[in-house]
Amino acid sequence: ILEVPLPIRFLLVILGPETRHTSYHEIGRALSAMMVERVFRMEAYLAEGRQDLIKGVEEFLDCCIVLPPSEIKNEHLLKSLVPVQQELLRKRYQKPEEIKMVPGEEGRESKAKAERSEEH
Repeated sequence: ILEVPLPIRFLLVILGPETRHTSYHEIGRALSAMMVERVFRMEAYLAEGRQDLIKGVEEFLDCCIVLPPSEIKNEHLLKSLVPVQQELLRKRYQKPEEIKMVPGEEGRESKAKAERSEEH
């Protein structure tokens, strides 16, 4: 696939029937947009299974504002979305210590703390 020896974590292959209503190209564009976003990318790399990846997609979509593909005649409508988007992103880009770094880690961490306290 690549002529340069780079480690690959994700390889997306989309196969499906040719239909008028399905744009596989757009699915690839959507996934590439998600991988550009740093929090989703971190969650995807740290995902240990399908559920972790699905949770990352859901969290990504929670902070997105999706506009239909059309021409916006009133630029003021777009500007009114800026404060909403800023608030969504502010919540998404919390301080690093507030972000769960590894999916499922909080359960393991509390279990480890309990085991350490039992030893002492």
